[in-house]
Amino acid sequence: MKKISFIILLCLYFLFLSSKAYTDEDISCINIFEKMIQDSSFEKYHSPKGQLKIDLYDISLENNSIIFKLYDEAYSSERNLFISGWVKYNYNQRQIYDISYDELNPIMLTFDHRLEKKFRNCLSEKNVKISDLVTRE
Repeated sequence: MKKISFIILLCLYFLFLSSKAYTDEDISCINIFEKMIQDSSFEKYHSPKGQLKIDLYDISLENNSIIFKLYDEAYSSERNLFISGWVKYNYNQRQIYDISYDELNPIMLTFDHRLEKKFRNCLSEKNVKISDLVTRE
């Protein structure tokens, strides 16, 4: 039993080491993007009472877009995330789309473009590339 526990702990340790380690710069920029989503039409449409957060372990890149999985912090626990949906941020077009229900027919979201500019400036000032945010291939 002790051998099995040790092996499990060792595996978890290596998984932890191999996972994406975010710097304070990455987190502060992601916090700006979270605020942008919370104030967008996505928040009102999906979970008006909760607080949307980005799942830092499920961020992917697709062409000129980065895809974020969102969860509602008010309804989530340490073990279970209450998934609210997914958004795609096209950084060339500077648009955010709700792809929760249909990725082929996304819903364009309204959001505060001043926050989007602040997000881009944050990435630029801290030398963080969009691809640096990706945690899932």
